[in-house]
Amino acid sequence: MNLKNTLTFQFFKTIGLLVLFMAVFLFLDSKFFLEYSLHGQEFAIIVFITTLLILYYRANKRTREHIIYAVLIGIIGEYLFCLGFGMYSYRLNNVPHYVPPGHAIMYLGVNYFV
Repeated sequence: MNLKNTLTFQFFKTIGLLVLFMAVFLFLDSKFFLEYSLHGQEFAIIVFITTLLILYYRANKRTREHIIYAVLIGIIGEYLFCLGFGMYSYRLNNVPHYVPPGHAIMYLGVNYFV
């Protein structure tokens, strides 16, 4: 039996890496990391945008279009529901710039898993 064809391997290859990625890089914008650096949100922005650009250039034409839509929907949704309607707030009472690319990365992770 080939290990690469098992459901467990495929799960951890896509969703597992996605969850690990999000946990590690959201840590950069946490209150705990704030004790060590005041620039955690900027680090997270750089990492998320760099990751999204790498994934964008590795994707096919149709997936690239979906990435653009995911970022645009993320921007509109975050600003509308967070700042417009006040339904939730982030730590610094802003919408961090890494959140819309994070939506697109989540979409790609689920898309690759399926």
